[in-house]
Amino acid sequence: MLVCLSAHQRTTSLEALERLSVVGADAAPTLRTAHESVQRTVVLSTCNRFEAYFELADDHSSPVPAMDAAMERMASLSGLGFRTVRDSVDVAQGKRVAEHLFAVAAGLDSVAVGEDEIAGQVRRALDIARGD
Repeated sequence: MLVCLSAHQRTTSLEALERLSVVGADAAPTLRTAHESVQRTVVLSTCNRFEAYFELADDHSSPVPAMDAAMERMASLSGLGFRTVRDSVDVAQGKRVAEHLFAVAAGLDSVAVGEDEIAGQVRRALDIARGD
């Protein structure tokens, strides 16, 4: 199962977004160990967004325990409270994750619609997650 936790300029306070963005894409290995069902993670961190993409082992169980554990880890890394993180992120799962990622990579979900830097940022986030 694919799950995405997304904090961006429309839903997150500037203070919380700044603290999450500082965590950066290097948080992927730490978030991968947040819960036993997390198999892979990719973190996209820019000045206007922090997104963590997760592949979970079991497509038939609830992603809530794993995402709660991931949000606890995000709170710890950013110095924010769990409730602040939980209230700041949007959660998508399954097909909605792929749709969201394509919109992000195409620049359709950016402050400046159509900006082309985001595609490179997505590529670098994947490279970091792969250890390239």
